[in-house]
Amino acid sequence: TLPLAPEDAALVTPLVRFEPTVANYMDAAQSLAYARQMDWSNEYVLRAIEVGSPMTTDFAQYARALAAAHKPQAAEVAFSRILAANPRSTDAMMMLATLYENDLDRHDDAVAMARRFVEAYPESEESWSTLAFTYKKTDTPKYCEAKSKAYPDKPVAFWDYDRQCG
Repeated sequence: TLPLAPEDAALVTPLVRFEPTVANYMDAAQSLAYARQMDWSNEYVLRAIEVGSPMTTDFAQYARALAAAHKPQAAEVAFSRILAANPRSTDAMMMLATLYENDLDRHDDAVAMARRFVEAYPESEESWSTLAFTYKKTDTPKYCEAKSKAYPDKPVAFWDYDRQCG
C-alpha cells in the first residue's frame, strides 16, 4: 500500500459514513495516518471505540482501537479475552506483549507473552521479532539471538539498524 498524500484523506470518509463499523473506522484511521492527518486519524480511532463494545462482531478491531487510543488496561482486558477464546491468536499475543512492554511497564509479562508466541509459532518471523522487541532495552545478546532467528536468511545489516549486534 502506498502512503496517501494529505489531499487524499477526503477519499477515506465515505465508507464510514455508509457503514460505520469499528473495522471501517480503524481502516480509515490507518489510511488517514498514512496521509499524515493524525488529528483526523485519532478522531476515527475514538469513533471506533464509540461504535464498538465488548459484544461487537469486530472485537479484535475494537481491542486495537483501545490500544491506539492509549487505553492500555482496557486493551489488555480485550486482548486477554481474545486469547482466552483463541489461545493461538497471533494478534492477541503480539499486542499483549507490546502493551506490557510499552504501556503497562510489565517487562516480565511482556517476555512471557512473547515466549508463548514463539512456542506457538516457532517458525514465525513475527513471533521472534516480538520476542526481540521485549529484549531490546534489557538484554542485547538475547535481542540479537531473537532477531537472527526472525531473519535467518537476511544479513545482520538488514535488521540491525542501530548496530547493537555488531
